[in-house]
Amino acid sequence: MSRYIPQQVKIRVAVRDQGKCRNCGKKNNLEYHHVIPWHVSKSHALGNIILLCSRCHRIVHGYRKAALLFLFLLFLIFPSSSPCTWGRR
Repeated sequence: MSRYIPQQVKIRVAVRDQGKCRNCGKKNNLEYHHVIPWHVSKSHALGNIILLCSRCHRIVHGYRKAALLFLFLLFLIFPSSSPCTWGRR
């Protein structure tokens, strides 16, 4: 499956989101965003794609990167908190 969102899905998302950013409501500079990242889901399902303005889209991806960095640093400092050890005693 291609990473590019099919045109018919884009149209349905734009209609559903009323042509505005789902976060702030702006109607310009809109971009399509995979809620569950493409590399994880490989899905262009209607429920996995939302419209975001370019500013909100950058913020969403910035928070995701910051969260991943935080988890990485947490696991470096406290190796026992790694998901690899969860559920072990």
